[in-house]
Amino acid sequence: MSVILLTNVFPGMPSGQAVVLGRLLEGIDQRVVKVVGSFSASQASPSIAGKYSSLPDERVLQRLSPSLEFAFRVLLRAHHLCALFRSTGSEMLIACSGDPFNMPAAALAARRCSVGLTNYLFDDYREQWALTRFRSAARFVEKKLLTSASCNIVTNEFMRVSYTNRYQCTTQVVPNPYSDEWVSSSKACSIPEQKPRSIFFAGSIYHVNREAFVCLVRALDLLGENWRLALSTSQSAGDLTRMGLSFGRAIVSAHSDTNGLMDAVRSATLLYLPLGFSKGVQGVVSTALPAKFPEYLVSGRPMLVHSPADSFVADYVKRNCCSYLVDSLSSDQLAETISKAGQNTAEQSRFVERAIHCGQRDFSPKHAQTMFLNAIGLAEQVKLLQ
Repeated sequence: MSVILLTNVFPGMPSGQAVVLGRLLEGIDQRVVKVVGSFSASQASPSIAGKYSSLPDERVLQRLSPSLEFAFRVLLRAHHLCALFRSTGSEMLIACSGDPFNMPAAALAARRCSVGLTNYLFDDYREQWALTRFRSAARFVEKKLLTSASCNIVTNEFMRVSYTNRYQCTTQVVPNPYSDEWVSSSKACSIPEQKPRSIFFAGSIYHVNREAFVCLVRALDLLGENWRLALSTSQSAGDLTRMGLSFGRAIVSAHSDTNGLMDAVRSATLLYLPLGFSKGVQGVVSTALPAKFPEYLVSGRPMLVHSPADSFVADYVKRNCCSYLVDSLSSDQLAETISKAGQNTAEQSRFVERAIHCGQRDFSPKHAQTMFLNAIGLAEQVKLLQ
């Protein structure tokens, strides 16, 4: 059996979904799982795009209403998918949730071509698009998308329970895995003795986590010269300033490879994982599993999760006693926790040891890939080909 996996980002591109897909598909022949990009994937570099196939861009020639543009893109993308099925003879379609159109287009194409359909939800579909112009359309089609699929892959138990309660649909958890590169060199180690101490964050600052960073800025002001922020991001200092964020002692850099990023992590005093607190993003935050979370767990460095208490990530670290946790937008509490985490204590060592254990138990790439292949019914086929 051959499968088409539809995604808006290719493995190798700088996004959490792309990173996870790359790890899950490691060693799997593209004749078995053929990765196909929708229009956003056309932004990939030539070296990455050349490894995969892309659907034609959907050209919207004039400004349409959100509902009309949604329908236009879905219908045209479904048409392109049907043509692809006719040419490849594939028997199953996996649709990833990275844009509003892939899942509805896939549902329509699967029905037209009489092929199996699996949705892969990296985030809650309805909540992910709640702040966009397509929010009404996404809410309107979600139930049909989830109940018409033979399986819906989700990243964690919170999302599984949410969808099961919402629509009584079939769900299967496939956790986001770390890379073996992270765990091969990870070990619990003492705090680096550099001064000032550093709190490290890798990724983008945007509307989902901006409030947490505003709180962090205030906390760092309270901590004074003893702490600084180390950011690994493609955003410039000017971009951050225009967002209303000014990090006085921040070091902003971009690590283009895994080795550079791991070196930065190992030299940090504390790893920072923020999620949003505002009402508009609580729906997607509560079930989110950031791709960097498993990496931080096995990194050998202490982690600080800054997230609402009812989120999966906050619940996980609290249950497993594997990270410092601040579950409010209190700069005083955040500053106190950062200061406490910056000391070589028995508590910190326990957190790090527990984090490595939990990461290897719950987020190993081999474990995640096996769950993924079982969910799409390809475990035996891939095993025979390897």
